[in-house]
Amino acid sequence: MGITDKTRRALWALAGGRCSICREVLAVPASGAGDEPTIVGEEAHIVARSPGGPRGNPQYLGDLDHYDNLILLCRKHHKMVDDQVQEYTVSRMLQLKREHERLVCSQTMTPLGPSFKLGLVSEMRVAVESVQEIFTRTGGLIWSGAPAYSQEGQCAMAVLGEVIERARDPRLASIWKQLQEAREKAHSQALDKPTAWDYAASTFEGEEAAHKQVAAILNTLRLEVKAIEADRG
Repeated sequence: MGITDKTRRALWALAGGRCSICREVLAVPASGAGDEPTIVGEEAHIVARSPGGPRGNPQYLGDLDHYDNLILLCRKHHKMVDDQVQEYTVSRMLQLKREHERLVCSQTMTPLGPSFKLGLVSEMRVAVESVQEIFTRTGGLIWSGAPAYSQEGQCAMAVLGEVIERARDPRLASIWKQLQEAREKAHSQALDKPTAWDYAASTFEGEEAAHKQVAAILNTLRLEVKAIEADRG
């Protein structure tokens, strides 16, 4: 189907119209009357659309043209990350994207997008909701260690953990610890399932209780953050 217009707009907005590596602006203003601006940015796939392409993964079960699998780059760095796949792994690419979009939000290069930071508490709420969205969308597979979802889950959890650490709130830290323990439990129960079918089946069989526990803890964390946001509002 290709990248949708909505996905393309979100990617450019959340990246501030800049390369996620060098931060260069990816549109050059028109030089003369009647000319169009020049676009020098490219929407790069983190996991290649082709299994044999850069960071290609035939086991990837998600939409390869989804926002989660795209990163905005200049032409130079798009070429570089696709040539140097040992350095620019999936996890490294996700980290670069996350760090750049957080920088865009913090420096208000653009006020668009669901991750626009209005303060630490609002940033925390966005991080919690992001983890919840991934958990719901993948049906809990994100916690079972399934190859298609583990990198996305690690990235989202890393962001959430970082924000909670900066908050220095004992109650939030306690809930965060419970969430990590529940996640590890769900993950350990799935290590002996070698195929995507086994991962999916495990979600509805042996790991249902563990996944329910994770969902409950996530909801508790969301409500706690909501309460803090209301108090400070």
